[in-house]
Amino acid sequence: MLACAAPVTFDSDEVFLRSFEACTLPAERFGHREHVRVAWLYLRRFAYEEALTKMAEHVRRYAAANGVPGKYHHTLTVLWMKLIARAIAQDPREDFDAFLRAHPHLLDKGTPGRHYSPSLLQSAAARAGWVEPDLHPLA
Repeated sequence: MLACAAPVTFDSDEVFLRSFEACTLPAERFGHREHVRVAWLYLRRFAYEEALTKMAEHVRRYAAANGVPGKYHHTLTVLWMKLIARAIAQDPREDFDAFLRAHPHLLDKGTPGRHYSPSLLQSAAARAGWVEPDLHPLA
């Protein structure tokens, strides 16, 4: 009988971030919550523009390493970075789980649909670069 490998755990933000950046984080363990965690870590460590650059670069690299290079969506990345940066400015707590409990809207994958029509969000322009919301502007 073959033994299964022990599940990957991320006891620290550093281990989690290194695993993501090295593209060793299993794809099934990188959902929306983990995207938010990476953004939160970058935004707490770097100025907004640098954090956004790192996020875009590493999400693209991670997607390519997992065989889905076309999955990256720049407008969604920028939208979530802006929303997370705003929440951090209001609440700079250092514990990610506590931060999420205080800002549960950041886990709501329906948020982009409140700002963008489906046709705009699905457009090539939105995937490739930042486009302003057409339904409800970001405050």
